[in-house]
Amino acid sequence: PLPIEKMFGIGKQTAPKLKEAGINTIGDLALSDNPKVKSILGNLFLYYQGEANGIGDDHVDNSTFDPKSISAERTFSTDATSYEGLSDMVRSCVQDIVAELQSYHKVALSISIKLRTPDFITKSKQMALAKPTDSYEEILSAAMGLFDRTYKDQPIRLLGIGIDKVEEKGKSEDKKTSSIQNSFLDEINKDL
Repeated sequence: PLPIEKMFGIGKQTAPKLKEAGINTIGDLALSDNPKVKSILGNLFLYYQGEANGIGDDHVDNSTFDPKSISAERTFSTDATSYEGLSDMVRSCVQDIVAELQSYHKVALSISIKLRTPDFITKSKQMALAKPTDSYEEILSAAMGLFDRTYKDQPIRLLGIGIDKVEEKGKSEDKKTSSIQNSFLDEINKDL
């Protein structure tokens, strides 16, 4: 019963033509043998009809998404020049990133910033975080530090914040504990 324009691949130009031929829903296309519809869709008719009937060769990857990095960008319709306004955008980007980071139960080890001017010159900086974190305050503090080092009162068209080296929460602690245990065992073995 979904409208034909909701079907992937049927765009603003094709949908009105199909409606004119009596195809108002995806179900209509699934059952159609109308030569006019075949003419509108050309050699893709069988493909779209198959898709409308749930027949396709698309592969569905149902494995869990495991991000290695997360980023957020804002492109401005007019050049941004206000430090306060840009700082608000840094905060907004960090909020988006932290929400996604926490939803995956991950921590970040590195952060980057990207600033693009109206003449498409892009400046970027990256730094390691003091410790693996998913804390809004810690990530915001690092992002603002990078912003302050990068922004030079020039007009900005795009601002982006990214976190890299994303890993499972607790993984770094496991590595640290394992490293301490191995060092301790090395010391015991030396004494033996």
